[in-house]
Amino acid sequence: MSMARLSISYIKVLCDVLSQNGINYQACLKDAGIDKSLLKNINSFVPVEKHIKLIEEANAKLKNPRLGLLMGEATHPGTFHLLGYLCINSANLREAFHSFNRYKNIFSSEAKKLSLETKGDNTRYIYQGISYNPLYDRIRNDFILSSALTIVRLIVNQKNIKAKEVTFTHPPTCYISSYKKFFGCSVRFNHSYNSIAFSSKLFDQSFFHANSDLYKSIEEEVKRVLLEEDENLSLKDRAYYYISKNFLEGFPNMADLSQHLKIAPHGLRRRLKEEGSSYEELIKVCFKKISSKLTLDPKLSNTEIAYMLGYSEPSAFYHAFKRAFGMSPSEYRLKFKV
Repeated sequence: MSMARLSISYIKVLCDVLSQNGINYQACLKDAGIDKSLLKNINSFVPVEKHIKLIEEANAKLKNPRLGLLMGEATHPGTFHLLGYLCINSANLREAFHSFNRYKNIFSSEAKKLSLETKGDNTRYIYQGISYNPLYDRIRNDFILSSALTIVRLIVNQKNIKAKEVTFTHPPTCYISSYKKFFGCSVRFNHSYNSIAFSSKLFDQSFFHANSDLYKSIEEEVKRVLLEEDENLSLKDRAYYYISKNFLEGFPNMADLSQHLKIAPHGLRRRLKEEGSSYEELIKVCFKKISSKLTLDPKLSNTEIAYMLGYSEPSAFYHAFKRAFGMSPSEYRLKFKV
């Protein structure tokens, strides 16, 4: 059995296509052994084996071999979890594709190769995934390349942009005209890799809508999610990332943290102690990191920061800050000349 898995956001776009075509997607999810409640949790994943079953169920009910292309047409930034929004806020298309490659595991762990190759006037995005069965491979490859074009159109804000060439590893299909209509270029089959090529000039054009601050913020969240999912991380690091992610929503108490980490409170305290830390110490570290960052924001007052951090009274925040830094928030601002 494969250990590969896919983000629930990948499942959502398939459910959207089924719903738009009058098909009960919930029945398909049930038949594939996928809990429909997962659709409400953006950070959940589904084993690729269950996704294969879902694709087979959807294909049988839809009776349209163009399923992968339909999914590509229905793609939006959220289809790729946080990666879609990271790409939309990239400085240019090249940065968007490199960002996607760098953090692809937040969306899927089944890609064998994702690369960007530039030769003269052509820049080609290459995708090679694990091969499972001919039906699944074809629908997945159709989706990956058609969704790439859809996202490119969104990023450059040109709905009619066309690819220069598309290649697929699977054999020719009965809907070749649909490929040409969607991609607007020549399409080759039985190729050694799946790829979509664009003009190289397109990749380095700066985007006026790019938001570097938002890009950095989303990238930080992507890193946090990936680190939290990393089973090789120490328990202390996993606890820290969970606390920091939820700090502004009211930092998690010991019961919340133990439930998230699936460890009884007494066991969690013992293991954190073995790693030279404690729940209280992690709270202090998060408080110092987040409160110092907010305090250095000239747009925020001490009162606003206090309420953001969950204090009912500004004075409580003032005393907590002074205990942590040995100075008041105002003195901290003056010291760092904000």
